[in-house]
Amino acid sequence: MGVLFLRRFNLNSSHERVNDPIFPEQPLPDLQSTCHKLIEWATPLLTAEECQVSMKTACDFAAPNGDGVKLQQALIEQSRALGYSNWSKQAWKDHYLRHRDSLVINSNVFYALKSKTSSDQLTPLHTATQIAFNTAKFMLSIRRSELPQEYQGKNPLCMEQYQYLFGATRIPQYHCDKISITVDSNHMVVLHHDHYFIVNLFDRNGDVRSYFELYHDLASIYSYTEDGENIGILTSGQRDLWARTREELLTFHAENATNFHNIESAAFALCFDSLAPQTDREKAEALLHGGGHNRHFDKVVQLIVFANGSSGINYEHTHIDGSIMLRFIRHLYDGSALGLTMASSLSTAKSNSNSQITPLKWSLSPALRVDINKAYQAFALHHSTYTTQVMRFNYFGKEKIKSLNISPDAFLQIALQVAEYKTTHTQYSAYEAIMTRRFSQGRIDVLYTVTPETQQFIQLFMHKTRSKACVDALYLAAKKHISRAKECQRGHGIYTHLMALKYASEQLQSRHAINQHPALFSTPAYKTLMHTVICTSTTSDYGVELAGYGPVVEDGYGLRYFKHADQLVFISTCHYKTANQMRRYLNHLEKTLNDMLEMLETFYQKGVA
Repeated sequence: MGVLFLRRFNLNSSHERVNDPIFPEQPLPDLQSTCHKLIEWATPLLTAEECQVSMKTACDFAAPNGDGVKLQQALIEQSRALGYSNWSKQAWKDHYLRHRDSLVINSNVFYALKSKTSSDQLTPLHTATQIAFNTAKFMLSIRRSELPQEYQGKNPLCMEQYQYLFGATRIPQYHCDKISITVDSNHMVVLHHDHYFIVNLFDRNGDVRSYFELYHDLASIYSYTEDGENIGILTSGQRDLWARTREELLTFHAENATNFHNIESAAFALCFDSLAPQTDREKAEALLHGGGHNRHFDKVVQLIVFANGSSGINYEHTHIDGSIMLRFIRHLYDGSALGLTMASSLSTAKSNSNSQITPLKWSLSPALRVDINKAYQAFALHHSTYTTQVMRFNYFGKEKIKSLNISPDAFLQIALQVAEYKTTHTQYSAYEAIMTRRFSQGRIDVLYTVTPETQQFIQLFMHKTRSKACVDALYLAAKKHISRAKECQRGHGIYTHLMALKYASEQLQSRHAINQHPALFSTPAYKTLMHTVICTSTTSDYGVELAGYGPVVEDGYGLRYFKHADQLVFISTCHYKTANQMRRYLNHLEKTLNDMLEMLETFYQKGVA
């Protein structure tokens, strides 16, 4: 393939796509309101003394001459200077880009894809062609502004994130990475046997190349059997180390620089994996981190095809949230019968492709080969310190819960807290991600789920008090959960605001060489609430079999769950030293779900619930 030089821009600059003006700006919460909620939401987790100390510091922070007022103003000025319509946008970007740990498990998210055909009906080559073809079609709908507007109820959702989905790569740099976008990317990068191959997606008219042409190009790649240099493993490393090695690769030989240009300007990565995961756990771990081959974790979208024909996605999180991926996955699922339809025609079809697909060639010094080996060893150690467990709860699903006049999500979130209390005999900070895309450039906020109402229910429930009072306490806790979720949806949560205020403080410190944060960020309330042991999110199950991510704290769980009509699925990842605790937690969760439902059914049958 020839060298591809495509128009690129850097998302750390002020160049941004203009949003449709119908989206309201996300309200900047009142400082005193956020400080009040910080104390209120943290209080169930604090001692009386910790609460008192935190309250005084929060009042000082929000006072007219306090640090908070200066930071609030700095947020406004910063977003105006950058031309953003959302005061939290820069903080969210740097929230991800400044992290120096490996992207693997710590940041990137995975999805296991469903298909309308079973994996034994399609070869990996057919699956890969189908996914690449459908992805290119989805890209084209974004490029031509043909993607239908999304809604949450009657509220239109901001579509800006779709502009960052394809042609996007995270570039390692010292202290803070950057995101590079190729707005008119015309090719994908394919990884096989640790080689990189470049395959064009569009023809000269800008239309997606035929299914048959893509198939024959991928068949040429799939027949390649020699192992290449495992450059991709470097993307799994600590970010400063990877930045240094990347600089050395770029300067060692011009050919390497050309390779990086082609990889980083690619629309997405398509990864052929020799693994053939069978169980839920095997699929989850193969997609969350894999075995250290045929990955480029810096690419925003990695489409992964396994040797048994199953498939999934691993994506980089800086500019993309789960709701965007789910819309993309819906498109892939709707087109997932295409490969079976096309398979019978391929034997007689003629390809118009004249491309000779050959792998990119790398020039490496002995020192660079040592770096690759060290990166592989570090990756192996890193992923071995985490474990993922999947629990399929088959006794009932969301329809049964709804029939008892309670929100399925609230019911599950309360059950998660009961299970944690049974496991550890205490409660820790827990949150659920809440989408805020109804606002211009909106992303998410965080619903902290521990409330006085859930605590009251847990105390009654743990004492085997299956009384009307216990049932009422459950409904009150569910009502509080829904109320707080709506608060976050309206832009009145506290996580994003506090994160942005802390970010503004860090920016001011950097400019003025100050080394001290405002005292608010050292209070028991802030530190306890932000140490989220149970980090959760839920998602639509359309086109998705499994999904997950790592914990946000070392002693925590990263927990994704699905609410099917007649089944519940929980995918949880934790540090290996917490593995036994997580197993007990999931066992307690299973019993808790059954006990809570049995209690509600009993009182419903009596007609008193």
